[in-house]
Amino acid sequence: MRNFSATALNAMNALDGAGDTFLWLARISHPQMTTIDIVNNNVDVLSNSVNYTAYAFGIIVNDDNGDRIPELKLTVDNVDRMLVDEIRTLPSAMTVDLQLVLASDPDVVEMEFPSMTLRRVNYNATTITGTLVVSEMLSIRFPKGKITAENYAGIF
Repeated sequence: MRNFSATALNAMNALDGAGDTFLWLARISHPQMTTIDIVNNNVDVLSNSVNYTAYAFGIIVNDDNGDRIPELKLTVDNVDRMLVDEIRTLPSAMTVDLQLVLASDPDVVEMEFPSMTLRRVNYNATTITGTLVVSEMLSIRFPKGKITAENYAGIF
C-alpha cells in the first residue's frame, strides 16, 4: 500500500470535485539527447528546483495484480514534433522518470515511478503513444542457459 500525504488523501476523497489537482511530472532522457522535463498542466511548474514545462500528456496506470510486470501507458500530444524527432533518431529507448505531485505543493512527491523504459512507441500527426515498463533487468532470463542433456551430459 502506498503512503499519501493528508492533503493528497483529502484531494482523492473530495466529493464535490473541489479537491487539489494531481499533476504528473515527467523527465524524459537519453544519453544522446537533452533531457526534457514536462508537466501535464497548462502552466509551467517548479518542483524541487526543476522547472517542468507545461505540455499535454496523459498517463494510465494499469492494475498491479502481481501476474505481470507493471506497465504504464503514455500518450503525448505531437503538436510541435519535439519528441517524435528524438524518437526517430535515437538508437535505443528513452528513459522516463515519473512523479505524481499536487498542484498546491509540487515539492512533495506523492508517488514515483523512476527509470521506466519507453517501449512500443507509435506516433501519428497528433499523438505519440508508448508503454512505460520497469527495468529491463526484471525481464532478463535467469539463468541464461538451459540445463539440458545435450549441454550438460554429465548431470543426466
